[in-house]
Amino acid sequence: MLSRQIALALLASLSLTGCGSSISKGCSSASDVNPAGAALTDDIQKAEASGKLDRGKAAEAMARVMNAAQTYEQSHDVGAFCTEIAKIRKDSGV
Repeated sequence: MLSRQIALALLASLSLTGCGSSISKGCSSASDVNPAGAALTDDIQKAEASGKLDRGKAAEAMARVMNAAQTYEQSHDVGAFCTEIAKIRKDSGV
């Protein structure tokens, strides 16, 4: 539970550094970083709530989202962030 709150806080902080855009699963520019991360976080939570993803896998995915957000905050490497978000999405099946 705490990892979700931390990930959400980090993703919210990304909105301060990027331009606003509508929430989308696409990710290719700095303006996509926050919406892509937020959409993935939401999808992970929905998958856990529906039973599609067990709590342990959800926590692992959320930790990876948090790590990707922290790495992006330091590097501002959009490509690496988008690649990691896509990998998390694929690995978790959401």
